[in-house]
Amino acid sequence: MLYQLISRKKQCGGAAVITMLMLPVLAGVMLFVMESAQLLRARSALGDASDAAVLAVSTLKNDDTKERRAMARSWMEEAVTGRGANAWLDRVDIDLLSCFENPDCDARSDNGFEELRLVVSGQPPQWFQSRVAGYSISGSVAHSARARRYVDSGAKDVYFVADFSSSMDLYWAKQRKITMLRNLLNDMAQQLEDETEDRVAGDGKNTIAVIPYSTYTMETRPEPGKEICSLIQIPFGLSPEEEYQRHWDQLDDALAIMFQAKPCHRTYPARLMSDPLFFPFFTVPSTTSAQVIKNQLAKMKPDGETASYEGIIRAAQEAMKGKNPIRTIIVLSDGADTNSNLHRAMVEAGYCDTIREVLENQDSYDGKPVRASIAVVSFSYALKPTNALAQCADKGKVYTAENVDDLRRKVVSIIKDDSAHLYRKP
Repeated sequence: MLYQLISRKKQCGGAAVITMLMLPVLAGVMLFVMESAQLLRARSALGDASDAAVLAVSTLKNDDTKERRAMARSWMEEAVTGRGANAWLDRVDIDLLSCFENPDCDARSDNGFEELRLVVSGQPPQWFQSRVAGYSISGSVAHSARARRYVDSGAKDVYFVADFSSSMDLYWAKQRKITMLRNLLNDMAQQLEDETEDRVAGDGKNTIAVIPYSTYTMETRPEPGKEICSLIQIPFGLSPEEEYQRHWDQLDDALAIMFQAKPCHRTYPARLMSDPLFFPFFTVPSTTSAQVIKNQLAKMKPDGETASYEGIIRAAQEAMKGKNPIRTIIVLSDGADTNSNLHRAMVEAGYCDTIREVLENQDSYDGKPVRASIAVVSFSYALKPTNALAQCADKGKVYTAENVDDLRRKVVSIIKDDSAHLYRKP
């Protein structure tokens, strides 16, 4: 009995010692649990914000990368407000994959789509900003979200109005611009052909036409001794800019007949095609064959100054011959028009609106109404919104490419159907 009392006296204060020894461990566990809960809450908020942001960005008609990223960040900061999102979101990456770039998409099916992929990450603020009991907990959270826009499989007539002025012989992004342009047009022609290659003629095959321009357009005509023909849509377009004022009273008359075929401004014999000092480029009428586009582009060389309106009007004339319900004119420009005042006067006279209106008053091969649009992509220079060429395009269809890959992505995004519907992939 006495021994038991002595043993108990020896154990007095043991629990206190054990408790003191365990306090740092318990504090660390509590800190870990509370900070983990904060990370889980932040991840949940980030996930909800990401899902909302990718759907919001999917509704953008303008597929500019910077605009997409800015919109995504704005949505996410709003969704996680109060958690310091603007301080701790350090990564917001968003990419647009066309159907051709996505192995999960069959461009020939009725369920083709393009996919937006959003990836966000950051390190949310800690509840305990300093070390507690010798411990410091920190962590990062990340989330990814996807959204798909299903595209119409209806056949398209695409008209590329391609800048073939002398500056296309210069370099941009470590490539000769004319070489880059040929490669782009060849790729687009092949994609459009592949998309509808299983369809029979008359059942809606995609077509592509190429209309090169400088201060004029050219075409080949089966006339003896006059095989190569240069065309001028605006008769006084080659006049010096200071002389325009005396011709502007003729502008309405010129625009009134812009859909009519024009006589040759100059003619050249076919033998000049093999002359290295001759710089030919010529309209390639609508075709379903990518090989035809490739063969013809290989013969062309750039020359002259810049008059994009000549190419646009010539493209409108070709589009009048189209049969498909979607007709898209895409202007690819590496520089502003040489005589910008004339083009501005034409835009103010409504020639671009007239082109859209006339084309949309036609019927397609299957009796459906035509959807016509004009888009512009500039490269190697920034196209200002006040520029006449930019004002000619449809609203939201003016782009400036940052590099060759960006140029290709923008062209693909224009060709897609704007009436796509959305599907969010978790």
